[in-house]
Amino acid sequence: KTYIPYIQRVAAALAGHPALLLWELGNEFAIHPQPAYATDERAFYNFAAEASAALKQITPLTLVSTGIINSNQITVPATRAAASRRLYSLPTIDAVSIHFYAEDGETEYATLDIQIGRELGKPFYVGEMGGSITRNPDRTAYYANEFKRWRSAGAFTIMPWAFDTSPWNVGVSDLYAFARI
Repeated sequence: KTYIPYIQRVAAALAGHPALLLWELGNEFAIHPQPAYATDERAFYNFAAEASAALKQITPLTLVSTGIINSNQITVPATRAAASRRLYSLPTIDAVSIHFYAEDGETEYATLDIQIGRELGKPFYVGEMGGSITRNPDRTAYYANEFKRWRSAGAFTIMPWAFDTSPWNVGVSDLYAFARI
């Protein structure tokens, strides 16, 4: 009732804009509470199929991705690989989304998504990336190393979390952000 009409209006308004790289269906969707059930997993797949098709209908040449951290957040552990393959096989999902924070222990999960994307011929990108400033006080070296690592792995773009360099705390800065707090 609300989401599909909203994204259709946004897509129509921004169709063809030169700054538009890709659509994400949302930011870090996850099934809560965990553990997820098969019905949750299927519901997310159905949502992704319908929402990505709606975007492709309006902007067929713009990439579409889920915007998830990785598929571990929206699948059942026992069926994760098959569910991820089914999700990324949707013809209206063009790229694999990864969000990575050094302290979150998500590398193994991201690796599976990247592998499935490669097998399906779909690129991946890092939509959010960061690490704790207390563990990585040399921000320049940390980001340079992470950018090199993800680019070497094949990411077509990488976005540091909270890339805000204003002198004001705009409410998005935290210990994982590139920005000032």
